[in-house]
Amino acid sequence: MREASSLFGAPPDDDAVRAYLASPTDHLFIAYLAGRPAGFARAHELRRLDGLRPKLMLYEIGTAPRYRRRGVGRALVEAAKELGRARNATLMFVITSSRNTAAMRLYSSTGGRRLAFDDAILSYYLSPDD
Repeated sequence: MREASSLFGAPPDDDAVRAYLASPTDHLFIAYLAGRPAGFARAHELRRLDGLRPKLMLYEIGTAPRYRRRGVGRALVEAAKELGRARNATLMFVITSSRNTAAMRLYSSTGGRRLAFDDAILSYYLSPDD
């Protein structure tokens, strides 16, 4: 984890990292290119009251500047979608600013659909039945 600390806005706290990684519903992905940390994503399973299947919130994603436009973000989104499928989630969603054109391009190109036009909330249906 220490080798990837440069990817985060602030240095990770060891106790917080241990607690996060111990949680069965909080997920951290770290992408590597040529053996170096290139990007990360965090996702959270959200339990619901109207059914047993969770939703997956793609909470945060980031790519080191030198690795941008090389497929790192796309690979992280795809890994999160695969996790959602494996966890039987109904959908994955992400919240971003509609003015963040790079994020909007990434999420749209990976299958995200904008369901609300006053907010940029994109959802990923993770199985053909949903």
